[in-house]
Amino acid sequence: MLNIWDANWGLELGLCPCDQHFVEFLEERKISNSVIYHFGSGGHHLVGVQCMKAGKGNVVMSITAAPQEHKEYEKLIIAEPKLAHHYICYFSDIYTFEGRLMPMFDIVTLFHLGEFRTEANDAYGAHSEWEVTRRFCAQTRTGGLVCFYNGSNGWGETVPLIERAVKEGLLEADGVYKTLPIYRRTAKPA
Repeated sequence: MLNIWDANWGLELGLCPCDQHFVEFLEERKISNSVIYHFGSGGHHLVGVQCMKAGKGNVVMSITAAPQEHKEYEKLIIAEPKLAHHYICYFSDIYTFEGRLMPMFDIVTLFHLGEFRTEANDAYGAHSEWEVTRRFCAQTRTGGLVCFYNGSNGWGETVPLIERAVKEGLLEADGVYKTLPIYRRTAKPA
């Protein structure tokens, strides 16, 4: 059985501001026409909706492991079909990510790395935290960005993954925006 998140995460900026900070980061850096992969849509779907509203040509593919959050996405695109031109949210387990099914990305957010993987994922051969990190590095264009969230419940587990990616030459630091450590993808194959 798929390991799901049985909740609908609403917009709680005091508890989890990473999506808002990411939208602000895109605006501040004047990022446009980028293909973005977003780990953890939330029931609010803030990143996808705000990227459409900003009109900068950014498109977002997001994942949720919460059936309720996917139902919220369905409601959004039924009410505003134009959103589907800019934002796709799919339901799955991030630990089954297969890059061959996806485009290359200019920006990847791994805000919730280290938060959801349990022994339940092992039953269907889900990837490790490191394998997910490596696979997303491989799916990010050279010079693209991989963003993390230092307020995540999984941050303690994420730090060694980032350090390993830097040590192996897959990522290099590109600064911090509010709660978001930003890394740039190198040309080294993952």
